[in-house]
Amino acid sequence: MTTALLMAAGVVYVLVRRFVGEPVVAKDVFVVPLVLAGIGVHDLTAVGHWNAVDVVILVLGIVVGLGFGAWRGTSTTLEPRHGVLHQRYTRRTLGIWLASLAAGGALTLTGRTLGMHEETRPVMLSIGLGMLGEAVTLGARALATGLPFSPPPGREVSPQPADPTPDAASRRACDRPSAHSPTFTEAVRRLRGDATGHHRWRD
Repeated sequence: MTTALLMAAGVVYVLVRRFVGEPVVAKDVFVVPLVLAGIGVHDLTAVGHWNAVDVVILVLGIVVGLGFGAWRGTSTTLEPRHGVLHQRYTRRTLGIWLASLAAGGALTLTGRTLGMHEETRPVMLSIGLGMLGEAVTLGARALATGLPFSPPPGREVSPQPADPTPDAASRRACDRPSAHSPTFTEAVRRLRGDATGHHRWRD
């Protein structure tokens, strides 16, 4: 129960930070999901007994986690602040979060009803897969902007002229597609253009 409460508090903390807007740090985007997923996989290696339901629910859980995570990564707003890239969650992101929680919960309840072993569905794996899916789409979009990622906490960047933190009106405007917040499809096109020798698009 304590672990569940701590995890719930952690999720709320992350949601609040990202709705306000936070720096896009490469380590947080790409490394943390791999670490969490790795912990989840390690937990699975300790499971001694498997049945068909366990395997089916595990496979479905992987698909659901990666799928909703990738979808979530397409819904955030990317914006430059002080010369580096920041991300901000939108109402659409919240809706995807709620849908993913509902889907994951329904999958777990179904598994329990059919005889799934609880240890074959580690929470760390579910979280890691969701973040990994988000890293794919968000990471591609971030790279396509041409803006630098933010440095890890404690490391400062040289001051650069930048717009101040956007007010409410600016944030509403940022919810619309913009030069600094490409869709995933636009990001793929820009990155493909770079790979074939074309310059990355900038405004």
